[in-house]
Amino acid sequence: MTYRTITPQQFLIEARAWDIKRRAMRRAAFFEAIFNTFMAVFSIAFIVLTCTTIAAPFLLSAAAFFGFTPS
Repeated sequence: MTYRTITPQQFLIEARAWDIKRRAMRRAAFFEAIFNTFMAVFSIAFIVLTCTTIAAPFLLSAAAFFGFTPS
């Protein structure tokens, strides 16, 4: 592997490009965290609603069997 000498100006250009990429990755990670949180909440809410929808007829029939009727 050979090494090359770069000028201070070239170093600043490469450092600026690296910093732009680093900031973009941090921004992407931030929005990914928000998206993952939203998807986790949405999936839990979906599971709860699905379980409620499936269990509701059985709960109502069991309540009617034991004499509890909705008013």
